[in-house]
Amino acid sequence: MDEVLIITGASRGIGAATARIAGRSGYAVCVNYLKNKAAAMQIVEEIKVDGGALLVMREDDVVAVIE
Repeated sequence: MDEVLIITGASRGIGAATARIAGRSGYAVCVNYLKNKAAAMQIVEEIKVDGGALLVMREDDVVAVIE
């Protein structure tokens, strides 16, 4: 897996849909969430079932990676 995609707000809405598609498309997906860990973990499980690779990060972790 060469490509990693960081999706902020990946636990709901458009971010969650993007995370699912990216996982199915071969990206290692960083699922980010602010408050709703349960929703983020649901997306993680969906990506895993589809065979995707992933990372789970809180918002402050993503900021640290970008800085």
